Amino acid sequence: WQAFVDRFGDRIRVCHLHDNDGTTDQHQPLPEHQAVVESVPADYFVFEMKSVTDVGRCVEADLTPPSTTVPTHD
Repeated sequence: WQAFVDRFGDRIRVCHLHDNDGTTDQHQPLPEHQAVVESVPADYFVFEMKSVTDVGRCVEADLTPPSTTVPTHD
């Protein structure tokens, strides 16, 4: 990724972050994101994970997932 940043860094506006094993787009947590954030001159960083808890692991925060229960109307 560093070669890409060296060549196109002045054009990067958004950086989409997650980890995978190279076989599919798995959206795994990326706890080592700090090196990327410090190296990529993006205006925005998007953490695309499977859950709010996974994002919390990346940014070292205790995030409580929002309630996603749909109310029923009896």
